[in-house]
Parts: sequence; structure tokens; C-alpha cells
Amino acid sequence: MGLVTCRFYALDQEIPYDPVSGVNVRIFDETGAVFVTSGVTNASGYFQCDITGTPDPAPTRYQVRMSKVGTTWTNPEYADVYDPLPPLTVNNFNMYGNLHPLQPAVGGARMCRVQGFLYDAGGRAVPNAIVKFINKFDPVYVDGVAVIAGVEVESDATGWVDVELFRTGKYEAQVSGFHTHPDPIEIPDADSVGLAEVLWPIVSSVTWNPVAPWAVAVGGSLEVTPTVVTSSGVTLTGTANGDLNYESGDTSIARVSVDDDKVTIIGVATGATTLIITRKDEYNYRIPEVAVVGSGGAITVA
Repeated sequence: MGLVTCRFYALDQEIPYDPVSGVNVRIFDETGAVFVTSGVTNASGYFQCDITGTPDPAPTRYQVRMSKVGTTWTNPEYADVYDPLPPLTVNNFNMYGNLHPLQPAVGGARMCRVQGFLYDAGGRAVPNAIVKFINKFDPVYVDGVAVIAGVEVESDATGWVDVELFRTGKYEAQVSGFHTHPDPIEIPDADSVGLAEVLWPIVSSVTWNPVAPWAVAVGGSLEVTPTVVTSSGVTLTGTANGDLNYESGDTSIARVSVDDDKVTIIGVATGATTLIITRKDEYNYRIPEVAVVGSGGAITVA
């Protein structure tokens, strides 16, 4: 009997059972009363530690508890640790979790399925929360049918919410007792979308026409048109200058003028700089931070 090296693997329950990093692993004695050790799965999906084992036929049994925001696991599971190892036995243990991949809508081609968890500030699931999506008269008429009422859904015991709404529809969202969204939310033209992305979308990508890099003459100008897409998959109107700041990295070389439908780059002096984009909605913090994909572009003035 002594300390033996064990690996606890966190795996997606769906084939091909991909490893899951960032899962919290806590190990207790068999009764769950005595804490032994803990850690987080690495990029290969496992947590390794040294714990006590005992010989066959009476290995040391441990409780294993897994957790990660946005996933669910069977807790507790049990691991029998041997020392020495019997033939054909290893002290490696696979734990399978549900990563809750978004499922497509089943209510027809005009519907988008909205799914996701609700948690409190302590990282715990919020069960039985009433979520209301109140129709903001867009749409009011679908395939000859009047749309006159909103939708109400309740989170389950794990905090999971699952509801279908009209694609491109606009709604007021209310989470009873917790949150009322100040602005209408918009549903993307997609099979499915995450609940958090619908309630708190941020600008996720910007593409350009023409594409960067851009060349401008001194004293000249170039008009470029962005396509701005949110994390929920909704394309915003024009430059979305209510959501984004557009700036030149060096105004002594180039200046930037922003209109509702285009950005104009103005050459000031010979040199190179960058068009920089930042979000205005910095209140919408995310862990980890999410960069705007393709946000800016290189500018050469000659």
C-alpha cells in the first residue's frame, strides 16, 4: 500500500468521446466526508495526482466529483485505486459529461432553438426560473397566422432553458426575479443559438469590402464597408457605430471618418498605420475575453 499516480479523464459523452479541458475534479474518500485532493483537467483532458491505493481484492475506493460551467456530469462517480496493480488493470479513470451541444429546432424551418444555462454568481444552477420572451410586434404575421403572444419557459433542475422562437424575431426578454433586458433582443436566422448569446450579444466579427490591407494616397480617401455580426449570429445594420469605435492607430498618418453605412480612410502623410476597432459595450464582460475576429486592417499611405 502506498501512493500511486492516477489519471482522471474528462470526456464528452458523445462519440468520439473528445477530451474536455478545464473541468474541476474533486476527490473524496468513499463516504464523501473526507476531501483528498483536487485539480483541473489539462489540454489533454485529464487531471493527474498521487493518491493511496491498496492491493486486490480490496482497492481503495474514492468519490470523484466533476464540474464545469455549461456542462453536467454524473456526481459522484467512484474510482477503485490499486497498489500494486493486478494484471490488465490501470489506475486511469474515464468520466463522461454532457457538453450540451445546441440542438436544431424541431418546430419548422422558421424556428430557431434557443438553449442555455442560467447560473447565479456563485456558479450554481438556477432552477425553476421563469423566462419570458414578449413579442415586440416583429413578426406579427407568419404564413397567414397572427402572432399575438409571447413565450414563457421554466429552467429545469440544472438551470437549462430550451425554447423555440421565430427566426429574425424581436422580443423583450425577462428572467423573473432576476433580469429584464432593456432593449429588444433579436433571434438569428439559424437552427439554434445559445441563450446567453441572445440575452447578451456582443460584436464578434467584422469583415470588409474591399478587404484589407488598404492603400490610400496622401490627401486622398478610400471608402470601406464593414459587415458586423454579433455573437448570436445577427448581422447589424451598417457600421453599427452604436456598438463599435473606429479609430486610426496613428492620426498623423491617416484619419478615419465613420458614417452609418461606411468608414472613410483619409490619407494624411506617408507611412503605415492600422484601423482599430473596439467594442463600446464594455459592460458586457466575458470570461474568458473574446476578441473581435477580423476587427481591423493595415493602412498604407503613399
